[in-house]
Amino acid sequence: MKERKTKQLITMVVVLAMLMTMTTTAFATGVAPTTAVTGTTDVTIGALAIANSAAVSLDGKTKTITFAVTDMTITDARGTGAGWGVSLYASQFTNATASNGAINTLPASSLKLGTVAIAIDGTSPDSSSIDTITLGQGTIDTDTAAGVRILSAAINGGMGIYTASIGDMTLTLLPKDSKAGTYTSTITMTLTQGPTA
Repeated sequence: MKERKTKQLITMVVVLAMLMTMTTTAFATGVAPTTAVTGTTDVTIGALAIANSAAVSLDGKTKTITFAVTDMTITDARGTGAGWGVSLYASQFTNATASNGAINTLPASSLKLGTVAIAIDGTSPDSSSIDTITLGQGTIDTDTAAGVRILSAAINGGMGIYTASIGDMTLTLLPKDSKAGTYTSTITMTLTQGPTA
């Protein structure tokens, strides 16, 4: 009787050991799910919109004219972390209707940017920190066609959606340079798709 119980106990131990082995093997099997993530081709930015200024009357003193700039949305959904940059360049203001038969051109560096700012768009709160984007200032009607770099996203920065804003631009009219008439400038915005200096 004792021998029979011993055999039963040995059999139970062997069966239990086999079950434990089988269970361990089953849980050791792994699964590796994958997914493909694609990005857009380019960084995008909204159109540059600048309002005309109010008319100004010359009175022999220096005048300052302001131009309001509409906010712009910048989206980097490329998924590359390559960085990007935005530059502004303005041609010198010219007055084709100036008196005495000559086109009047205002001196370079007469048009100054307002404060440039960047904020993460509310629709994309998990965008890269704004600390990864450098802001620029200055006059944009310079002799350098490259203009002024107003925004520079670093490598692995600037990924997501942002709102860029520029305070009112100011145009300075010095009495010695200004003739009556209509002044016009062409402002060009350039978006660089890769690393920026």
